[in-house]
Amino acid sequence: SRPRWLVTLALGVMGGGVGMVLGGDELVVALAAAAAMLVDLLQRRMRRRRLPAFYQQVPGGLLATLIAVAVAATPAEVSPSLVISSSIVMLLAGVNFLGAIQDALTGFPLTASARILEAFMATAGVVAGVSGGLKVADVAGVDLGPVDPGAYSPGSTPVVAVGGALSPPAHPLSLHAPP
Repeated sequence: SRPRWLVTLALGVMGGGVGMVLGGDELVVALAAAAAMLVDLLQRRMRRRRLPAFYQQVPGGLLATLIAVAVAATPAEVSPSLVISSSIVMLLAGVNFLGAIQDALTGFPLTASARILEAFMATAGVVAGVSGGLKVADVAGVDLGPVDPGAYSPGSTPVVAVGGALSPPAHPLSLHAPP
């Protein structure tokens, strides 16, 4: 078992690395790293209260989006779409989805069905949180411009390579995978 601070830091490294891969500048990378760590801390508190995954994903998506909204309200030149995209990667249901596929392939269709439903619910929670954050921006009068959910900008090859090298090992570290 790893210390909680190391797991949170690994998620921050993963978020920052994804920000690099998506072509974000230093501000986007820093915001993605900070958002990943804050979302982890928020979700940890929610897990202690035994809230279902869907209800952990909603505030995670909301927090990541509100960070983008807060920065968009400042004079900083930053793409809210890039901030949102790089900040929610840690919330995506890839592990649940792969578990569902593995169960289906190894002859456990009932478990596979339950896991795929769990993955869809987790994704719906992220979508609900991001939508809520966008609504807050609208109500607050913060112009985010057109929000592109799959935003990326071609970054320099060395920066993308560094981001691509940082994110993959950080993810299993955050999941307590053995060396």
